[in-house]
Amino acid sequence: MNEKHIRVLRVFFIFLVILFLCGAGATAGVKGDIELVGMLAEGFKANRQKIGTWKGTATVTSRRSDSVIKDPFDFIVTEKSITFACDANLNARRWNLKVLEDRRVKEGTQEVRRNAYFANGLIKNGLMWRVGPLTRARDSHPYSCRMSVPGQMGTRLVPMDIFDPFEYFKNDSNDLGEIYRIFKLWVDSDKCNIVISRDGSLVSVEHSSAPIDGRPLVNRYTYDLSKGGGMVAYYSTDPDPDKGPLQVSYEYQEVGGAWVPTKVVWDFAGKADSYHVEVAFDQNVVNEPIDPSEFTLATIGLQDGDIVYDQRTDTDLSIRNQR
Repeated sequence: MNEKHIRVLRVFFIFLVILFLCGAGATAGVKGDIELVGMLAEGFKANRQKIGTWKGTATVTSRRSDSVIKDPFDFIVTEKSITFACDANLNARRWNLKVLEDRRVKEGTQEVRRNAYFANGLIKNGLMWRVGPLTRARDSHPYSCRMSVPGQMGTRLVPMDIFDPFEYFKNDSNDLGEIYRIFKLWVDSDKCNIVISRDGSLVSVEHSSAPIDGRPLVNRYTYDLSKGGGMVAYYSTDPDPDKGPLQVSYEYQEVGGAWVPTKVVWDFAGKADSYHVEVAFDQNVVNEPIDPSEFTLATIGLQDGDIVYDQRTDTDLSIRNQR
Protein backbone atom coordinates (compact mmCIF):
# COMPACT_ATOMS: atom_id res chain seq x y z
CA MET A 1 0.00 0.00 0.00
CA ASN A 2 1.29 3.45 -0.89
CA GLU A 3 2.35 5.10 2.37
CA LYS A 4 1.09 8.51 1.27
CA HIS A 5 -2.45 7.16 1.65
CA ILE A 6 -2.02 5.42 5.01
CA ARG A 7 -2.51 8.55 7.09
CA VAL A 8 -5.33 10.05 4.99
CA LEU A 9 -7.87 9.36 7.72
CA ARG A 10 -5.72 10.62 10.56
CA VAL A 11 -5.22 14.06 9.00
CA PHE A 12 -8.90 14.68 8.34
CA PHE A 13 -9.24 17.58 10.73
CA ILE A 14 -6.01 19.16 9.48
CA PHE A 15 -7.42 19.02 5.97
CA LEU A 16 -10.54 20.79 7.12
CA VAL A 17 -8.50 23.51 8.82
CA ILE A 18 -6.61 24.12 5.58
CA LEU A 19 -9.86 24.41 3.66
CA PHE A 20 -11.17 26.85 6.23
CA LEU A 21 -8.10 29.06 6.10
CA CYS A 22 -8.02 29.01 2.32
CA GLY A 23 -11.70 29.78 1.98
CA ALA A 24 -12.44 26.73 -0.16
CA GLY A 25 -15.74 24.93 -0.33
CA ALA A 26 -19.39 25.80 -0.75
CA THR A 27 -21.26 28.20 1.48
CA ALA A 28 -23.19 25.90 3.79
CA GLY A 29 -21.50 25.64 7.19
CA VAL A 30 -22.12 22.60 9.36
CA LYS A 31 -25.50 20.93 9.04
CA GLY A 32 -26.82 18.25 11.38
CA ASP A 33 -26.37 17.38 15.03
CA ILE A 34 -22.79 18.28 16.00
CA GLU A 35 -23.28 16.56 19.37
CA LEU A 36 -23.16 13.24 17.52
CA VAL A 37 -19.47 13.88 16.85
CA GLY A 38 -18.99 14.57 20.56
CA MET A 39 -20.68 11.25 21.34
CA LEU A 40 -18.36 9.49 18.90
CA ALA A 41 -15.30 11.08 20.47
CA GLU A 42 -16.33 10.05 23.97
CA GLY A 43 -17.33 6.55 22.88
CA PHE A 44 -14.10 5.99 21.01
CA LYS A 45 -11.98 7.27 23.89
CA ALA A 46 -13.86 5.09 26.40
CA ASN A 47 -13.45 2.00 24.21
CA ARG A 48 -9.71 2.55 23.80
CA GLN A 49 -9.32 2.93 27.56
CA LYS A 50 -11.01 -0.44 28.07
CA ILE A 51 -8.20 -2.22 26.20
CA GLY A 52 -5.62 -3.11 28.82
CA THR A 53 -4.01 -5.99 26.97
CA TRP A 54 -4.42 -7.19 23.41
CA LYS A 55 -2.72 -10.09 21.68
CA GLY A 56 -3.48 -12.07 18.58
CA THR A 57 -2.61 -12.92 15.01
CA ALA A 58 -3.19 -11.09 11.76
CA THR A 59 -2.68 -11.60 8.03
CA VAL A 60 -1.97 -8.74 5.64
CA THR A 61 -2.39 -9.28 1.90
CA SER A 62 -1.90 -6.66 -0.77
CA ARG A 63 -1.82 -6.19 -4.51
CA ARG A 64 -0.58 -2.83 -5.67
CA SER A 65 0.61 -1.05 -8.76
CA ASP A 66 1.96 2.47 -9.03
CA SER A 67 4.02 4.66 -11.31
CA VAL A 68 7.21 3.69 -9.44
CA ILE A 69 6.95 -0.04 -10.23
CA LYS A 70 5.25 0.11 -13.62
CA ASP A 71 8.56 -0.63 -15.32
CA PRO A 72 9.47 -3.46 -15.45
CA PHE A 73 6.57 -4.94 -13.41
CA ASP A 74 2.82 -4.38 -13.55
CA PHE A 75 2.06 -5.08 -9.90
CA ILE A 76 3.39 -6.42 -6.59
CA VAL A 77 1.68 -9.08 -4.48
CA THR A 78 2.59 -9.55 -0.82
CA GLU A 79 1.29 -11.60 2.10
CA LYS A 80 2.41 -11.17 5.70
CA SER A 81 1.64 -13.16 8.82
CA ILE A 82 1.89 -11.41 12.20
CA THR A 83 1.64 -12.33 15.85
CA PHE A 84 1.44 -9.44 18.30
CA ALA A 85 0.99 -8.54 21.95
CA CYS A 86 0.28 -5.20 23.66
CA ASP A 87 0.15 -4.39 27.38
CA ALA A 88 -0.91 -0.90 28.47
CA ASN A 89 0.34 -1.39 32.04
CA LEU A 90 3.82 -2.33 30.82
CA ASN A 91 3.63 0.24 28.00
CA ALA A 92 4.96 -2.53 25.80
CA ARG A 93 4.25 -3.86 22.32
CA ARG A 94 5.81 -6.80 20.49
CA TRP A 95 5.29 -8.09 16.97
CA ASN A 96 6.68 -11.01 14.96
CA LEU A 97 6.15 -10.50 11.24
CA LYS A 98 6.83 -13.03 8.49
CA VAL A 99 6.61 -12.19 4.81
CA LEU A 100 5.13 -15.32 3.26
CA GLU A 101 4.92 -13.99 -0.29
CA ASP A 102 6.59 -11.11 -2.08
CA ARG A 103 6.47 -11.27 -5.86
CA ARG A 104 6.66 -8.87 -8.78
CA VAL A 105 4.51 -9.71 -11.75
CA LYS A 106 4.56 -8.69 -15.40
CA GLU A 107 1.18 -9.63 -16.85
CA GLY A 108 1.45 -12.90 -18.71
CA THR A 109 5.21 -12.94 -19.17
CA GLN A 110 7.34 -12.51 -16.07
CA GLU A 111 7.26 -13.18 -12.37
CA VAL A 112 10.03 -12.55 -9.83
CA ARG A 113 9.81 -13.88 -6.30
CA ARG A 114 11.87 -12.22 -3.61
CA ASN A 115 13.36 -14.10 -0.69
CA ALA A 116 11.02 -14.51 2.26
CA TYR A 117 12.07 -12.59 5.35
CA PHE A 118 10.97 -11.76 8.87
CA ALA A 119 10.79 -8.41 10.66
CA ASN A 120 10.27 -8.57 14.42
CA GLY A 121 10.06 -5.74 16.89
CA LEU A 122 9.66 -4.77 20.52
CA ILE A 123 8.77 -1.45 22.13
CA LYS A 124 9.40 -1.33 25.86
CA ASN A 125 10.84 1.10 28.39
CA GLY A 126 10.83 3.88 25.81
CA LEU A 127 13.01 1.95 23.34
CA MET A 128 12.21 0.24 20.06
CA TRP A 129 14.11 -2.83 18.93
CA ARG A 130 13.74 -4.04 15.33
CA VAL A 131 15.21 -7.27 14.01
CA GLY A 132 15.29 -8.16 10.32
CA PRO A 133 16.87 -7.24 6.99
CA LEU A 134 16.63 -3.54 7.75
CA THR A 135 17.81 -2.26 4.40
CA ARG A 136 16.03 -1.78 1.09
CA ALA A 137 18.25 -4.41 -0.55
CA ARG A 138 16.69 -7.17 1.55
CA ASP A 139 17.86 -9.99 -0.68
CA SER A 140 21.56 -9.16 -0.39
CA HIS A 141 21.99 -7.84 3.17
CA PRO A 142 22.13 -9.91 6.35
CA TYR A 143 19.68 -9.70 9.18
CA SER A 144 20.47 -7.09 11.78
CA CYS A 145 19.05 -5.38 14.83
CA ARG A 146 18.54 -1.68 15.42
CA MET A 147 17.65 0.08 18.64
CA SER A 148 16.05 3.52 18.64
CA VAL A 149 13.28 5.47 20.27
CA PRO A 150 9.78 5.26 18.74
CA GLY A 151 9.36 8.00 16.18
CA GLN A 152 13.11 8.55 15.74
CA MET A 153 12.79 7.83 12.03
CA GLY A 154 11.33 11.31 11.66
CA THR A 155 7.88 10.39 10.35
CA ARG A 156 4.47 9.64 11.79
CA LEU A 157 3.91 7.06 9.10
CA VAL A 158 4.32 3.50 10.28
CA PRO A 159 6.92 1.63 8.17
CA MET A 160 5.53 -1.47 6.53
CA ASP A 161 7.66 -3.78 8.70
CA ILE A 162 6.36 -2.30 11.96
CA PHE A 163 3.00 -3.54 13.20
CA ASP A 164 0.70 -1.70 15.59
CA PRO A 165 -2.84 -3.11 15.82
CA PHE A 166 -4.14 0.20 17.16
CA GLU A 167 -3.26 1.83 13.83
CA TYR A 168 -6.13 -0.08 12.26
CA PHE A 169 -8.73 1.82 14.24
CA LYS A 170 -7.70 4.67 11.90
CA ASN A 171 -8.92 7.43 14.13
CA ASP A 172 -7.99 8.39 17.63
CA SER A 173 -9.88 10.20 20.37
CA ASN A 174 -7.82 13.35 19.99
CA ASP A 175 -8.73 13.62 16.30
CA LEU A 176 -12.45 13.20 16.92
CA GLY A 177 -12.30 15.56 19.87
CA GLU A 178 -10.57 18.18 17.73
CA ILE A 179 -13.10 17.72 14.93
CA TYR A 180 -15.92 18.19 17.44
CA ARG A 181 -14.35 21.40 18.74
CA ILE A 182 -13.82 22.81 15.25
CA PHE A 183 -17.32 21.91 14.08
CA LYS A 184 -18.82 23.85 16.96
CA LEU A 185 -16.90 26.90 15.75
CA TRP A 186 -18.00 26.38 12.15
CA VAL A 187 -21.76 26.09 12.59
CA ASP A 188 -22.46 29.27 10.63
CA SER A 189 -19.22 29.40 8.64
CA ASP A 190 -19.43 30.16 4.93
CA LYS A 191 -16.11 28.42 4.33
CA CYS A 192 -17.20 24.78 4.56
CA ASN A 193 -19.89 22.35 3.52
CA ILE A 194 -20.22 19.64 6.18
CA VAL A 195 -23.22 17.40 6.74
CA ILE A 196 -23.67 15.19 9.82
CA SER A 197 -26.40 12.56 9.72
CA ARG A 198 -27.50 9.50 11.67
CA ASP A 199 -29.15 6.23 10.69
CA GLY A 200 -29.66 4.06 13.75
CA SER A 201 -26.25 3.61 15.37
CA LEU A 202 -24.42 4.81 12.25
CA VAL A 203 -23.17 8.39 12.10
CA SER A 204 -21.98 9.88 8.81
CA VAL A 205 -19.76 12.96 8.53
CA GLU A 206 -19.37 14.26 4.98
CA HIS A 207 -17.37 17.18 3.67
CA SER A 208 -17.64 18.28 0.06
CA SER A 209 -16.03 21.09 -1.85
CA ALA A 210 -17.17 23.08 -4.84
CA PRO A 211 -16.57 21.14 -8.08
CA ILE A 212 -13.23 21.55 -9.83
CA ASP A 213 -13.61 21.03 -13.58
CA GLY A 214 -17.02 19.57 -12.85
CA ARG A 215 -15.75 17.00 -10.32
CA PRO A 216 -16.39 17.55 -6.59
CA LEU A 217 -14.06 16.53 -3.79
CA VAL A 218 -15.91 14.39 -1.24
CA ASN A 219 -14.74 12.86 2.05
CA ARG A 220 -17.32 10.71 3.83
CA TYR A 221 -16.65 9.08 7.21
CA THR A 222 -19.09 6.59 8.76
CA TYR A 223 -18.87 5.59 12.42
CA ASP A 224 -20.84 3.16 14.57
CA LEU A 225 -21.91 4.33 18.02
CA SER A 226 -22.73 0.72 18.99
CA LYS A 227 -19.15 -0.41 18.27
CA GLY A 228 -17.17 1.92 20.47
CA GLY A 229 -17.48 4.85 18.08
CA GLY A 230 -15.26 3.02 15.60
CA MET A 231 -15.04 4.02 11.96
CA VAL A 232 -16.77 1.45 9.75
CA ALA A 233 -16.35 3.07 6.34
CA TYR A 234 -14.48 5.81 4.52
CA TYR A 235 -15.08 7.09 1.00
CA SER A 236 -13.15 9.78 -0.85
CA THR A 237 -13.24 11.18 -4.37
CA ASP A 238 -10.71 13.38 -6.12
CA PRO A 239 -11.26 16.11 -8.72
CA ASP A 240 -8.39 14.61 -10.72
CA PRO A 241 -10.03 12.31 -13.31
CA ASP A 242 -6.94 10.07 -13.26
CA LYS A 243 -7.53 9.25 -9.60
CA GLY A 244 -10.31 6.89 -8.70
CA PRO A 245 -12.17 6.82 -5.38
CA LEU A 246 -10.59 5.51 -2.20
CA GLN A 247 -12.80 3.20 -0.15
CA VAL A 248 -12.00 1.70 3.23
CA SER A 249 -14.17 -0.67 5.28
CA TYR A 250 -13.81 -1.85 8.89
CA GLU A 251 -15.31 -4.81 10.73
CA TYR A 252 -15.24 -5.25 14.52
CA GLN A 253 -15.93 -7.75 17.27
CA GLU A 254 -16.43 -7.26 20.99
CA VAL A 255 -13.84 -9.18 22.97
CA GLY A 256 -13.02 -8.83 26.66
CA GLY A 257 -15.45 -5.94 27.02
CA ALA A 258 -13.97 -3.82 24.19
CA TRP A 259 -14.43 -3.46 20.45
CA VAL A 260 -11.43 -4.33 18.26
CA PRO A 261 -11.13 -4.71 14.48
CA THR A 262 -11.41 -8.06 12.74
CA LYS A 263 -10.95 -6.90 9.16
CA VAL A 264 -9.89 -3.73 7.34
CA VAL A 265 -9.96 -3.40 3.54
CA TRP A 266 -8.54 -0.57 1.39
CA ASP A 267 -9.47 -0.19 -2.28
CA PHE A 268 -8.04 2.49 -4.53
CA ALA A 269 -8.00 2.52 -8.31
CA GLY A 270 -6.47 5.19 -10.50
CA LYS A 271 -4.77 5.29 -13.89
CA ALA A 272 -1.25 5.42 -12.44
CA ASP A 273 -1.76 4.02 -8.93
CA SER A 274 -3.95 1.29 -7.53
CA TYR A 275 -4.00 -1.05 -4.59
CA HIS A 276 -6.13 -3.54 -2.69
CA VAL A 277 -5.05 -4.27 0.87
CA GLU A 278 -6.73 -6.54 3.42
CA VAL A 279 -5.80 -6.84 7.08
CA ALA A 280 -7.53 -9.79 8.73
CA PHE A 281 -7.25 -10.20 12.49
CA ASP A 282 -7.50 -13.97 12.67
CA GLN A 283 -7.41 -14.04 16.47
CA ASN A 284 -8.06 -11.36 19.08
CA VAL A 285 -7.54 -11.91 22.81
CA VAL A 286 -8.35 -8.82 24.88
CA ASN A 287 -7.92 -8.03 28.57
CA GLU A 288 -6.45 -11.37 29.53
CA PRO A 289 -3.12 -11.42 31.41
CA ILE A 290 -0.01 -11.55 29.23
CA ASP A 291 3.13 -13.08 30.68
CA PRO A 292 5.88 -10.41 30.86
CA SER A 293 8.20 -12.92 29.20
CA GLU A 294 6.38 -12.15 25.93
CA PHE A 295 8.05 -8.75 25.94
CA THR A 296 11.70 -9.78 26.02
CA LEU A 297 14.45 -9.53 23.43
CA ALA A 298 14.40 -13.31 23.13
CA THR A 299 10.83 -13.21 21.79
CA ILE A 300 11.99 -11.22 18.77
CA GLY A 301 14.92 -13.52 18.10
CA LEU A 302 17.84 -11.83 19.87
CA GLN A 303 20.43 -13.84 21.78
CA ASP A 304 23.37 -12.99 24.01
CA GLY A 305 26.31 -11.94 21.85
CA ASP A 306 24.20 -10.47 19.04
CA ILE A 307 25.32 -7.06 17.84
CA VAL A 308 22.79 -4.24 17.97
CA TYR A 309 23.14 -0.91 16.18
CA ASP A 310 22.13 1.91 18.53
CA GLN A 311 20.55 4.47 16.23
CA ARG A 312 20.50 7.05 19.03
CA THR A 313 24.28 7.19 19.41
CA ASP A 314 25.46 5.67 16.10
CA THR A 315 27.30 2.87 17.92
CA ASP A 316 27.26 -0.95 18.01
CA LEU A 317 26.33 -2.76 21.23
CA SER A 318 26.45 -6.41 22.23
CA ILE A 319 23.49 -8.18 23.88
CA ARG A 320 24.30 -9.47 27.35
CA ASN A 321 21.78 -11.18 29.63
CA GLN A 322 19.10 -10.15 27.14
CA ARG A 323 19.93 -6.46 27.64
